[in-house]
Amino acid sequence: MVESAPRLLLQPHPDLPHLLRYAALSPHVPALTAWLSSISLPSLTSDHPTLAVPPLARQQLAEHDLLSLSSSSPLPHLSPSASLTASDASMTPSPVSLLASHSVTFASTSPSHTLRGSLAAFGRSASILQGELYGILVAALFARSSSPPLPIYSDHLNAIHLLCDALQNPPPPHSWASLPARSLYRWILSVLRSFPSTSSPSLIHVHAHMGATDPASVANDFVDSLASRAQTSFPPPHPVPLPTFFMDKFTPYLPPFHFIDSHLPALLDSLCHHLLHQRH
Repeated sequence: MVESAPRLLLQPHPDLPHLLRYAALSPHVPALTAWLSSISLPSLTSDHPTLAVPPLARQQLAEHDLLSLSSSSPLPHLSPSASLTASDASMTPSPVSLLASHSVTFASTSPSHTLRGSLAAFGRSASILQGELYGILVAALFARSSSPPLPIYSDHLNAIHLLCDALQNPPPPHSWASLPARSLYRWILSVLRSFPSTSSPSLIHVHAHMGATDPASVANDFVDSLASRAQTSFPPPHPVPLPTFFMDKFTPYLPPFHFIDSHLPALLDSLCHHLLHQRH
C-alpha cells in the first residue's frame, strides 16, 4: 500500500476568533476557515509547489540539483589540461515565431563536470538567449566548485559584456526592468558574486566555428556539439529548474508559455494578431 503525501492546509491562527470577537467579521470566521482549508498548495502555486519555499532556499536547492545532475551524467568531460569551463545552447526549429512550439537545450562542461539540459520547464517562452544564459550559469557553478575557480568561456558576446559590466558597475534595480531573461542574469550574477574573495570570476568571449585548436575553441566546439545533439538524444536531456527565485515579484504566467520574463509586449502583440486572424 502506497501512502499518499500529507495534504497541506491553510488555517487561520487559533487566536483569530478571540481577536475578532467584537468585529463585524466574527460570524464569518467559520466560513473563512472552511474556505482556506479547501485551497490546495498546487492551486495557489500554479502547480509549482516550490514557490511556497523561501527564494534563497529555492536557489540553493536548484544549484544543488544542477551539480548533482552533472555528477551523475555519463557524458565526457574536458581534458584536465584545459583548465576552463565552457557552454553553448541550441534551439530547434530556428528561427521560430513567438507562438510556435520549439525546443531549447544547452551544454556546459569543465574538466570534472558536464551537463546538458532542457528548458522544457520554461514552456513556449523559452528562447535561445535563455539557453545561452543557463549554460553560462551552470558553467559558473562548475567554475566556483573548482579550486582555484576556472575561467568561464561563452560565444555569446552580448551576455559576456553585460555580465562583466554588471560585475564592475552593479546595476540599479530599475535598469533591468525590461531586460530579456533578467531572472537568469540575476542568478548568474549571484553565483559570480559568491566566488571566493581572493579569486574574481573571469568571463571570456570565444569566437565560435572558427576551426581554431586552442583549448577554449575546442571546448566551445565540444559544447556546441553536445547542445545540438541533445535535440535528438534519447533519453532527452533533463529539464532544468526555473529561476523563480530571481523573477520579478509580479511575473505573468500563461500556459503554454508559463512564466514570462522576456518579450512580454511582443508576445501579447503576437497573441492579439493570432486571435484576430482566427476570428476572420
